[in-house]
Amino acid sequence: GEQSTLERAGETELEALYGRLISPFFDVVGGTRIDRSWEEGGKTRGHLAVGFQGRAPYQFEVEPTLYVSQNGNVSASFAAAYSFLFTQRLALEPEVEVNAALQDVPEWGVGTGVNNLNLGLRLRYEFHRKFAPYLGYDQNWRFGETADLAGGDASDGAFVFGIRMWR
Repeated sequence: GEQSTLERAGETELEALYGRLISPFFDVVGGTRIDRSWEEGGKTRGHLAVGFQGRAPYQFEVEPTLYVSQNGNVSASFAAAYSFLFTQRLALEPEVEVNAALQDVPEWGVGTGVNNLNLGLRLRYEFHRKFAPYLGYDQNWRFGETADLAGGDASDGAFVFGIRMWR
């Protein structure tokens, strides 16, 4: 999620996915995604999600995912990350994410085609393999109709922080 520090504006994306191992390094995943925005009184939409998660050669973590919204809008996401370990607990993780859509969804600021490219860098400390706080920076570039729908604001950056957890 993200929240503006200058105004009451922000959004969150929550995914609940179930995965099954299909090879030694990959899971097939399926589930739901809920998007919530609290600009202009707030709005919510749901998606069905299906994709893969796993480790590609050379230890890259990849996550290609296909989404179908409650209105039948189809979009896709591809994310990849790589962890550079400085110690057994301290890691630097660059990541890239590309999003695309088959239909325009102007009320959500989404245009047809490749929507955006997000590059991020996170530094995390693993107190335990299953619990690791992080901080970093994300830079986001919007393209085509998505940039037009954003009012010409084609890029933005933000400092990020959070906790990486898994069960």
